[in-house]
Amino acid sequence: MVRGERVENDGIVERDAYEALCRGEAPKVDPSEEKLLYCYLKMDRPFLRLAPIKVEILRLDPLAVLFKEVMSEEEMEVIKTAAIPKLERATVKAGDGSTVTVDYRISKR
Repeated sequence: MVRGERVENDGIVERDAYEALCRGEAPKVDPSEEKLLYCYLKMDRPFLRLAPIKVEILRLDPLAVLFKEVMSEEEMEVIKTAAIPKLERATVKAGDGSTVTVDYRISKR
């Protein structure tokens, strides 16, 4: 058995919601909470008055927000191109003391 192995369905709702958002999936929202969700333009800093950030409240508890149109597709590609060579699959310790590469974690080189 690998120590640090990912435990599925461990009942941690916040982590499940967080991971679903990371995968781009919309979280399940209680119908009573749904009417409280909204979108707004974030303009609380001087430079944001010229280019406000679009914010969508996806979930209130735990709070989950989505910032929209913060970067262009080209800017995202530049960041990904710079980051990918610096990332690798993470290793965890197995029960016998050896290290095992896992597909559910990524670390910096």
